[in-house]
Amino acid sequence: MTAWLDRYNVGFAKLQMTKDLGFSEAVYGFGAGIVYLGYMLFEIPSNLWLEKIGARKTFARITILWGITGISMMFVKTATWFYILRFLLGSFEAGLLPGVVLYMTYWFPAQRRALMLGLFLTSVPITGIFGSPMSGWIMESMHHRMGLANWQWLFLLEGVPSVAVGLVALAIIVDRPGDARWLSEREKQLVLADLDADHRHAGLRKHSLREGLGTARVWLLAITFFCLISANVTLSFWIPTILQGLGVEDTISNGLLSAVPYVFGLLAIILVGWHSDRTRERRYHSSLACLGCALSLVSIGDI
Repeated sequence: MTAWLDRYNVGFAKLQMTKDLGFSEAVYGFGAGIVYLGYMLFEIPSNLWLEKIGARKTFARITILWGITGISMMFVKTATWFYILRFLLGSFEAGLLPGVVLYMTYWFPAQRRALMLGLFLTSVPITGIFGSPMSGWIMESMHHRMGLANWQWLFLLEGVPSVAVGLVALAIIVDRPGDARWLSEREKQLVLADLDADHRHAGLRKHSLREGLGTARVWLLAITFFCLISANVTLSFWIPTILQGLGVEDTISNGLLSAVPYVFGLLAIILVGWHSDRTRERRYHSSLACLGCALSLVSIGDI
């Protein structure tokens, strides 16, 4: 949850930050989006490193570093530093989502993975449901407290929890089922038996980076995900501005209204993941969801 909060709270900070710092819409748009350049460059290296040092150290490293970077956003004065810190935020956070997907393969067989991944991704709408009103409240209530602007308080108050979560990750995350003290030996054997059966059913597969980059399906999935992310950031980075343009000037009301789409997203993630696992069907569950998202975004343009 803290990942999505620190990445997208800039949408609420924009309501005042761009005025205070004299940033144009182009400066904000480039700074908001450059976070994904860091993602693109460091997702694969981060996952390769996860395999070597384990999930516990990887997730702690990621969370603590992006938390520090998120807090540092409160000191931004120029467009250059805005770009640098947003790029670093994406670079540090890059390994989180692919790392979690990889981590789940250590614990869950394929037939249960869609629901488990869906439950993990509920953190995105949950963050929107609770984080948007909280961001709106901070922007409304903390202006000029102790000499800081409301957007500075926003980055500070929403960055500190990420550092705390990183420290907690060091204490509680277990790299593999075999290392879990809270599982009995019998339970460990059952988990490993499920995973072994899953691997045998899938057959011999190649896992080298060269093979991956040379596979057309990988590139097709990358293009598909690019389109999905392009749609995703439209909502997350711009919905406070869209609402403000529609006449919602009060930031608390803006935060509450910004949470509405995420309520429906939370329900959809759980239901689609559950139904996909139940029917063992992935293609239509994904494509129909993408089509619905596209139609909704087109409709926003007509408002």
